[in-house]
Amino acid sequence: MIKPGELRAGNIVSLNNGSIIEVSAEMLSPLYLKEEYSSVLEPLPLTAEWLLKLGFSKDEEAYFSLHENRSFKLRQTSPGFELYMNGTLFLSRPFSVHRFQNLVYELTDTEIKIVEEKDELGEAVRVAADSILYQYIPQDRQASEFYFDLPIEGESYTVHYRKDQAGYWEFAGYAVRDI
Repeated sequence: MIKPGELRAGNIVSLNNGSIIEVSAEMLSPLYLKEEYSSVLEPLPLTAEWLLKLGFSKDEEAYFSLHENRSFKLRQTSPGFELYMNGTLFLSRPFSVHRFQNLVYELTDTEIKIVEEKDELGEAVRVAADSILYQYIPQDRQASEFYFDLPIEGESYTVHYRKDQAGYWEFAGYAVRDI
């Protein structure tokens, strides 16, 4: 169980059914914490995998650091982590994800959250498709979406565009085509 005073909006915790959630501001209200969540919230142990999900990178010396703040580093030990500030050992202990998020915020004024994985192929397909989009825009002004095939370096992709509320075409996704 997690004490309500430990939580901040954006903290990542587990429900006692195993689901992982991000704490919302609404969940921090006294009514929610007292009645709905206080008995079902569980801390998640901080692991190397969680550090990577939170935007940390691992260097060749097995230290984890944030891209924004290289003076703040961690090294995994048994049973937890050693935390270094400006090269000096600051703390050595196991952490839970939410307590670690709070500690990083207190020490560095940096919010850490789950970093979405980048779809580099998707971004390359979008850039290529955007560059030739004008050739495929439907003549029918009532059309709300369209697709076209895009060959890139021996692969073929079907790209999808959808009209936004302002009437502009925006990239809506892609799929690899079987040739």
